Amino acid sequence: YFAEGAVAAMEGVMCHGEFFRWVQWHNNAFAVVEELGIPVHVVHYMDYGVDFERVVKGILDFVQLEWVGQPPPFKMLGYDDRYYSEEERLKIVKFMKVVASKRTWEEMSRYVIKYDQDAADFEAKKY
Repeated sequence: YFAEGAVAAMEGVMCHGEFFRWVQWHNNAFAVVEELGIPVHVVHYMDYGVDFERVVKGILDFVQLEWVGQPPPFKMLGYDDRYYSEEERLKIVKFMKVVASKRTWEEMSRYVIKYDQDAADFEAKKY
């Protein structure tokens, strides 16, 4: 089962299976915790690099533990934007948006907001 428009949106998306699996994993994770009523604390990798202590404190508060000792230094890994061209990124974002659940998109859109708007502009120019 694919969301309406997913097959068309995957056209021209390199490694579309990998992107689909990544999004579907998150779709399923959010669906399960919602169905079971399990409390969730979402942690975004990028936030570690912005405010490490706040993120760790949020995790510890969620699991009701005290901060003990010092964690090892966190080294943020960068993103190499040479993997995909601008047009490929636009197609990837469009595809991911089509297959993402509302909750998944809410969580991931912060990483792709530029490309989401560019994808909308790209589609408008295309036709």
